[in-house]
Amino acid sequence: MGFLLTTQHIKDILAPCAKGDWTVFLDAMDPDVHWMVVEPKKDPMSLSGIYVRSSSLSSSILPNSYLPFDGDRRSVLRLFQNVESWKKELMEPFKEHLQGPVHMFVDELDVIGNKVIFEARGEQTQKNGKPYRNT
Repeated sequence: MGFLLTTQHIKDILAPCAKGDWTVFLDAMDPDVHWMVVEPKKDPMSLSGIYVRSSSLSSSILPNSYLPFDGDRRSVLRLFQNVESWKKELMEPFKEHLQGPVHMFVDELDVIGNKVIFEARGEQTQKNGKPYRNT
């Protein structure tokens, strides 16, 4: 019998993120995952994203480029080719604005075969004292 992915397995991987420790989550991810981030504008404080193993869309986008998204010139689609580029190009500049690591809380979680879909929110305090909430 092969590996059976369970909801508890994913909860165990994501649980440390609630305390700001993303190590287990990022280590469990395929290092070559394509990470697409749709931003309302070119904004270092925007981390919303869609994460895929591969797709025809991601292969046609230049790495780390900003493109108009969905006909809205104020929104952009940014692609990171792997976990390391996401850390370096998005998370490093983003962390400069926060007092500590983002605490990610999972609100919805579905495991369908070997695929996982989850919705989460992130919270932290910005260095200017204002709350950061990514919902």
